[in-house]
Amino acid sequence: MKCKDIRLNIEPYLAGELAPEDIARVQEHLKSCVNCRGETEDMKNKIAWLRKSRDMTVKMPAHLGDRLARRLASPPAKKKNPWRFAAAASIALAVILTTFYSGTIAQFVEDIPFIQKYFSFGDRGVEHSLAQGAGQVVEESKTVDGITVTVHRVIADENRTVVLYSMKAAEDAHKARFDKGILDQKGARVSGGGVFKFHEDLQKVTGRFNAPGIEKLGNSIQLLFENIHFTRQYTREISLSLDESLHIPLLDDKGTELGRYIVETAEIKENMLVIKTRWTMNETAPSNPYIVEVTQGGTRLTDARFIGGAGYATYSYHLNNMDDKDFSLILAFEKNVAFATETISMDIKIDRDLAKKNTFEKKIDQRVQLEDDVYLNFERILATASQTAIEYTVEADRERLRDFMELKIKVYSHGEEIWANHDHLDLHQGRFALRFDPTIPLENLKVVIVEKGIEITP
Repeated sequence: MKCKDIRLNIEPYLAGELAPEDIARVQEHLKSCVNCRGETEDMKNKIAWLRKSRDMTVKMPAHLGDRLARRLASPPAKKKNPWRFAAAASIALAVILTTFYSGTIAQFVEDIPFIQKYFSFGDRGVEHSLAQGAGQVVEESKTVDGITVTVHRVIADENRTVVLYSMKAAEDAHKARFDKGILDQKGARVSGGGVFKFHEDLQKVTGRFNAPGIEKLGNSIQLLFENIHFTRQYTREISLSLDESLHIPLLDDKGTELGRYIVETAEIKENMLVIKTRWTMNETAPSNPYIVEVTQGGTRLTDARFIGGAGYATYSYHLNNMDDKDFSLILAFEKNVAFATETISMDIKIDRDLAKKNTFEKKIDQRVQLEDDVYLNFERILATASQTAIEYTVEADRERLRDFMELKIKVYSHGEEIWANHDHLDLHQGRFALRFDPTIPLENLKVVIVEKGIEITP
């Protein structure tokens, strides 16, 4: 993953929402990138502060609290198969958030005033943009198969474009999943990413989508919301026997059978409890069933290993003791309550005058020699409503450009180091940028090339 991909995935990474292969990619990148490690640690500290303070201004809705209270005191260990991430994320986020919403989302859900009281660990750049009035009000909706998507705001400037949206189904649900994309005015799909949350007490999704700036997008964009599924989740708590297999019917709230889950064997091997399972599901179940947790004598067991495939799974857990044979498990399964049979697409015009109003550009002409025949040319500061960028080029042989992809550069404001991301604008042309929070003042900036001990004042 590149730094820009990591930035978009830090929040879901900490919440446990990523697939195992993506978790591995994030962790591998964090080992070598000090900038991304810094942002990750900053978000961790904010989460730790929230956990410690317990300063909740709005009470958790009763129906959500009842369902999760038993597990909130003991956040689950990291899950190892993608089918279990949704449950793990809902529990972990309940611990971390207790139903608060990020400041970014709070800015555009104006009909819920108490949201403003919640702590934000979100995107300060987007919040700053909205506070400046840079957000273009859209408020356009489209409904397909009982699912309504609403685009609330678009922030478009030279640095990036941010779309704030929400989504709601006609029927009550517990979760949502979907794909999203954005096309420029020529109809070409552009790279981008973002995060979203399903708010159970509101029965709606709120999210943001990040894309390149208006120079790449043009005067209009087309938003695509694809493969939308709203699902209802069910759980069953079952006593587990070491001596016999279990055949478990999976029933929804109306008693309709969604499938069958079979615990073939549950046995103790050395100091581990090993559970082998298989299942069959009908077409209304959008995902495989999964074991949320296993307890021994009422105490949760730590999971150690997972092996899964089409219609089967094997779970392994560390035992608390070898004598207690009182085991139980919580099984989770889902069914679709609403899904869109076609892509929901929305055409949005970009207010370029608004983008220009919130853009400040300062030309820089500073050349720094790093090595023989290797120079850094600092060209401009581009400050917009969403972020500030110090842009520069590396003047070197093309074969050597990759050596400078992770060049360690620090940015200081008024003598204090600020977090800045090292972004690759165009690797073939050797164009890079240092991006940081737009609320940082532009006076008294200092750039330090750490490995060379070189300082410049742009």
